[in-house]
Order: sequence, then C-alpha cells, then structure tokens
Amino acid sequence: MKRGKSTPASFGRLSKFSQSEETPETSASKSYWQLAFERMSQAVVVKNQNREVIEANPAFYRLTGTKPPEVIGRQVEDVLPLSEKSQRKRIQAEFKKRKEGIASEYEVQIGEGALAKTVLVQASPLFDENQTFLGSAAILTEVKKSIVTSPGDAEALLRAVYNSADIGMCVTDSEGKFVEVNPAYCRTYGYTREELVGQHFIKVLPPEIREWAKKITRRLHRRRHGPKRR
Repeated sequence: MKRGKSTPASFGRLSKFSQSEETPETSASKSYWQLAFERMSQAVVVKNQNREVIEANPAFYRLTGTKPPEVIGRQVEDVLPLSEKSQRKRIQAEFKKRKEGIASEYEVQIGEGALAKTVLVQASPLFDENQTFLGSAAILTEVKKSIVTSPGDAEALLRAVYNSADIGMCVTDSEGKFVEVNPAYCRTYGYTREELVGQHFIKVLPPEIREWAKKITRRLHRRRHGPKRR
C-alpha cells in the first residue's frame, strides 16, 4: 500500500466527496455528515498518517477533558491524560496496524484518582480509492467498571448498605422471629442486635397489640405453608 501526503486538518477531506467536483448536492451531504459527526454521543477522533489529530467531535473533548487548541495538529498520545507512560507505546503500536489495513480495539486508562476512567478505543484505518493510506478514525467509549466482580463482592456490598442505612431494616423467619436486624433498627427500638435476634418481632411492639400481631402472623403462615402437622 503506498503512502500519501499528510492530510489537511479537515474531516471533509477524508470523505469521498472531496474526490469529486463540488456541487450543491455534495455540499449539502457534507454539511449533514459534519452535523452528524458533531452531534454524535460517542467520542470520535480522526488522525492523519503521521498520527496527528485532524478532527475530533465535541464528545471526544468531553470524554478526555481536552480542548481543540490542545489537540488539533498534535499526536493523540501527547494530549490524552494517560495514567501510565507505557500506554503511549501501546497507542503507537496500535497505529502501525492501521497502516497495514487492520482494525482493532483496545483499552487505555486516562486521568488519575477520582477522575480516572477506562476508555475502549475502536480504531479503523482510512484509505482512499487508490488504496493510499490516509490515517485512522476511532470511536472512544468509557468503560463502566462494576465494583461487583464476584458473588462474595455482591454479598459484601449488600451487607455494607444494610448496615449503614439510616432506615431500620429487619429480616424475620416464617414464624416471625428475627434473623437479622441492622443498627438503625436497633437504635429505633432501643435494643441491641443480640437482644433481638431469635426473638419474635412482637418484642418491639406495644403490649396492647402483641397478641393481635401474633395471630396475624400465624394466619399468614398457615396461608403460605398450610396448617402444622401433628
């Protein structure tokens, strides 16, 4: 594949319309294409064969926290807030694949601390009709990492939420006895967890309604499980 000259900083130059005579129809089509490019919710960046950014849409700047004057005309690895220097070599190595006509996807980490994020890069090569390499176009998407990666993590997360909640919560068995109570529940009724677990829930009710509540519980139990076998 032969290499062409550096592409000017215009997204329209990468379109096939630039190869034909300008007409009102092609001009309108290019305007619609540019509008769609700018309104895309996904971040898009276009580089020429020298790895220099020639176009990026507003979503790219929002995702990376950069501005056009900082990006256009520079190599993307020089302007992205990469969390590790080793990622520069990764980006450069990936670009070599574009020259060979290979599309690929990979992840980079940008930002630090609370602003750190993982970004999925899906890059494709750009060639004209003469198979001259023009550069590459890439879509960047933030990867939302789940803090739950295993059943154990999920259980730990649920327990943390349960124990730190400001609302009192309890778990009872089929007979109405406490299996678990959270700290807020204990504070509400003035008992410790040890004083409640294993006890019937009527323990926290006013004396005048305890028997009524117990009858309701037995009735619900019979509906769900049937009468006790003797």
